[in-house]
Amino acid sequence: MDSREMTGLYVHLPFCPRRCGYCDFAVVVGREPEAEAYAEALSAEVGWLARTTGRPRLESLYFGGGTPTRTPAAVLRVLAAVRAAFAVADDAEVTVEANPESATEETLDRLRAAGVNRLSLGVQSFDDGCLRRLGRSHDAAAAGAAVQRARERFPEVSVDLMFGVPGTSAKSWRRDLERAVALGPDHVSTYCLTVEEHTPLARAIRRGEAPPSEDALEAAHMALAAAFLPACGYARYEISNYARPGRASRHNLRYWRNQSCLGAGVAAAAFWAGTRWTNTADFDAYLARAAGRPAALFPPGPAADFHEHLPPRAALGESILVGLRLLEGVDLGALSARHGVSAEETFGAAIRAEIEQGLLERRGDRIALTARGLRFANRVLMAFALPGEGVRQSPRAS
Repeated sequence: MDSREMTGLYVHLPFCPRRCGYCDFAVVVGREPEAEAYAEALSAEVGWLARTTGRPRLESLYFGGGTPTRTPAAVLRVLAAVRAAFAVADDAEVTVEANPESATEETLDRLRAAGVNRLSLGVQSFDDGCLRRLGRSHDAAAAGAAVQRARERFPEVSVDLMFGVPGTSAKSWRRDLERAVALGPDHVSTYCLTVEEHTPLARAIRRGEAPPSEDALEAAHMALAAAFLPACGYARYEISNYARPGRASRHNLRYWRNQSCLGAGVAAAAFWAGTRWTNTADFDAYLARAAGRPAALFPPGPAADFHEHLPPRAALGESILVGLRLLEGVDLGALSARHGVSAEETFGAAIRAEIEQGLLERRGDRIALTARGLRFANRVLMAFALPGEGVRQSPRAS
């Protein structure tokens, strides 16, 4: 059996037909003609990552964006480069994100033939009014048809839904959930609309042209999903994610368990051997850097704008912070042994305070968010961030 370390790889494809009003991700619009050059730079970075990490085995590979299905040829080229550079496990989970309007039969067939075995569809809503408010390019009918096409071709299909959208009623949100379940995906992600400061949506809210988000609406929508989806056979395994038995996202679990995961592409983040780094979010700068030959030794990567080595206390805090997003919680004894720092000595007071407030519960060495804690998760999790010691959020994934 191959004894090399197991890891995951995230690959970012930034191309989109337009930027949605709420989007704060690293995307580029109207630059699909440069997809071939970008795929070449990505392939170079993938090769560099493999060489400098000793060619570990990949148990998961995730193509996110952007809209990877806008440029399927780039996905296929980079997938071939990954297989040539890394040892990819025979049963590796290979995910590609897709939007309904670009999830054509031809594109999905090409991806499946290349070994993609999981498709993550950014549906967001099955309500046409909600989709217009979000600035999405597809309608409800296209979303439903895309899920059906995906289920005909891929062993695993995930659907992303967005809740807490101003102007969306509890009744409409329940219809979204019902429609998603009726289509039979293996995995459902429910993300709350977050109004990021520099987005068109934030500017529209400041001008009074769009309603602000409401905490009560978000809480009601989250509670509805938490009751409805498990009753339909989708276990809630993470704050925002639900899956049928055995269908939890293996790639995302690496992030929440704070395990090593490499990243390639614009704004991609990586964590390896206690060091993390984040690539530049500037598309042109990435093309110039990744296509070159890095003079510096690993780490950081040739396209990195940021890197740090986490000291043991900070690494322990981050493992607790991200691990508490999972409903299974974290094993404090196991994390203490892993990082060589006592969780009790470092965070005992914070843990006791959150337990007293009914936000955490403890079962032996394991702590987990309570039902109330899930609602106020962001506040609870930050109790384990050590100021000045470099704790950062894990990269986005679905």
